[in-house]
Amino acid sequence: MQNYGHRTSRKAFPIKRLAAAAILVAGGAATLIAAALPNTPLAAAPEPISGIVRDAEAYMAPDPVAEEGVRQVVSECMANAGFDYTPAAETEGTGGLSEWIGFERLDAAVAKAEGYGGPVAGTEPAPGSDQTIMFSDPAFDAALYGPADEFAETGSYGTRAGGCRGEAVTAIYGDVERYTLATVASMNAFPASRDAASRDPEIQAANQDWQDCMAQTPYSSLRTPGEARTAGEAAGGQEEIKIAVTDAVCREETNLQTRIDAVFDKYLTTEVQQMAPGMAEVTEIKTQAAQRALEISRSSS
Repeated sequence: MQNYGHRTSRKAFPIKRLAAAAILVAGGAATLIAAALPNTPLAAAPEPISGIVRDAEAYMAPDPVAEEGVRQVVSECMANAGFDYTPAAETEGTGGLSEWIGFERLDAAVAKAEGYGGPVAGTEPAPGSDQTIMFSDPAFDAALYGPADEFAETGSYGTRAGGCRGEAVTAIYGDVERYTLATVASMNAFPASRDAASRDPEIQAANQDWQDCMAQTPYSSLRTPGEARTAGEAAGGQEEIKIAVTDAVCREETNLQTRIDAVFDKYLTTEVQQMAPGMAEVTEIKTQAAQRALEISRSSS
């Protein structure tokens, strides 16, 4: 199997994967947490639901109202602790599920305007920056996250859940367990589909067509869209835009994204059905969290 790239999970605050998979959540959501663990190969659906990949990606995204509520509570709590700090809003990219297998979505208009669109959410701050210095302050870290050695465990995830971050998560989501389900776990959802899609022969065929197209351009050495992105971001400026536009043109000419989405549809049709009870539970958690965030916002205005 060709390695098209590697995707790391995006995290709202320090997360660690636990060696043991202690399933702590009852009901359908326990199934969702368990799905983050290694599993057997997923079979393609005989009748895929076209476009289900977009529904799956929408499910994976945190609720923006709830997350804004967390930011507000963190800010107020940190002010009471003597720190002027408001978490930056998460600017989740549009890479989609295909990003997990090395084919982050690319909008042609964005490519023409700014190349690959800058760093995705979760990018580490630059060494020596004000943010890096701030987060290296033990007093700040303790106020924000609580004791460094205390983790709350939810399924296969462990989370620093004290301090102002823990207070905010509890205020909005009810507890850390629900927060983890609605954010970290859902953002890492559908592992079986990602694994199956990465092994599907159509992915290799689609990538080969893209590579053949790029071979006719000044960037003939690039073998995958992931390599193109890496090269573009390393170059920066107008060269990044040139690479991104060339990449986007070859994607369009080879129908790359549509073909990748169709592959995901085959497997997601199966996995979404398997995960339906847990997904419904997590969706309700997000809805309730958004309602709490609105109530807190109204009461403080």
